[in-house]
Amino acid sequence: MTRLVVDEMLAICSEIERWREKKATEEANAKYNEMLYYGLGNEKE
Repeated sequence: MTRLVVDEMLAICSEIERWREKKATEEANAKYNEMLYYGLGNEKE
């Protein structure tokens, strides 16, 4: 029984870590897309 609880807790921790990585990747991708769309801001008009 104790082994089952520990395994479940480890699975939950892994899921949380994957969710955090996914959110960080999504945020980085959004910033990258914004940079592609708007440029770096140092271009002459």
